[in-house]
Amino acid sequence: MIRDFRKYLKEDHVEDFFFKEPVFGRKEIKSDDLKGLIISLRKLYYSAEDIESVANAKGYKVSYGYIYKVLKDEGFARLPRRSAYEKKNLELPVLQAPVSERLKLRDEKFHSMATGLFVFLPVIRHFGIN
Repeated sequence: MIRDFRKYLKEDHVEDFFFKEPVFGRKEIKSDDLKGLIISLRKLYYSAEDIESVANAKGYKVSYGYIYKVLKDEGFARLPRRSAYEKKNLELPVLQAPVSERLKLRDEKFHSMATGLFVFLPVIRHFGIN
């Protein structure tokens, strides 16, 4: 806390550090993109649970209750009971895999009482044992 307070004093801020203005009500962070995704997936015969898992996989933080509310507000009825065959043959949405980044390695030092195995590391490398 002291570090943060000293940093705050060095910077020029308008609001008070100790007494911030309260923000009342719930945060509305849901977007029209999410609502469109929910509606389009329901039109493809997805259940609310399926929609929740797809939306969370796409990076939205959404709950079952919000999805249910959107579907109810848009006039969608509950889905009839589906067979395992129907559930299995749903058209899956295409999800983009996250782009990988090269890790930056840095030198590290550590101490341990159980480092005896590292004595044999040159031997292991010499014989190419993986």
